[in-house]
Amino acid sequence: MMKINIIFRLITFSLILVSYSYSITRAEVKIIEASENIVYLSQKVAKNYLLYSLYNGKIDKKDVLNSSLNILSTNLRTIAMRTKDVSSKNILEFLAYTKEQIEEVVKEKNTPESSALILDYTEALLEGATSISNLYINKMSKEEEMLTIHNKLIYLLERISKYYIALNDGFNDETNQEQMQISIDNFETYLVQINQYKYPYNLKKDISGINKSWKKTKLFFTKLDKIFIPILFLNSTSYIGDSLSKLSLYHNQNQ
Repeated sequence: MMKINIIFRLITFSLILVSYSYSITRAEVKIIEASENIVYLSQKVAKNYLLYSLYNGKIDKKDVLNSSLNILSTNLRTIAMRTKDVSSKNILEFLAYTKEQIEEVVKEKNTPESSALILDYTEALLEGATSISNLYINKMSKEEEMLTIHNKLIYLLERISKYYIALNDGFNDETNQEQMQISIDNFETYLVQINQYKYPYNLKKDISGINKSWKKTKLFFTKLDKIFIPILFLNSTSYIGDSLSKLSLYHNQNQ
């Protein structure tokens, strides 16, 4: 791990998570939403950078990367405007610095070293944003919890996609293999919770579609060493993500 992750762990070591008996405020909901967005964007940036590298610049992913980084900046500002927590503010400084480092790497020519940096920096974004979210997550209502589960599933799709590409782009080490398997296992754990929730009849088709598509998508993992079709794989995960977003809207409306 790079020095930046060591710095992050020194910051988060001092965090004290407190259980609250009162309900979550609207400002805190916004902080959680922004943190979850950063978690998702961290994996999206890494995935798209690796795709750009994989195709040797033949596909234009830099516009997508810059767009994601701009959205990332917006979410950092959202947290900064609403948080009064000292620990959150300290982590925000770390996240802002990390984003700047990613922007510098994106400007440079793609190399295996730059891809490794992107993987490291985006993991730092993930850890930092998760730490901020965890400060407030224990105050959530049932519908807010379900919305968070959907957000985690969407994030995990990006994370799995990132590792699917990374393992075929020169980063096929034991750690990445393990992280991909952990992400798959976590996805399936959260998917069980989605299946247990009593959704209205008009959404049951979406649940069925998610389960069927996930079953097919898993075949890519079992044959990773023989079949590598990134576009087909990404289309499959995109369908699941779109269906999850539709269910997220239901929980958002019922908060």
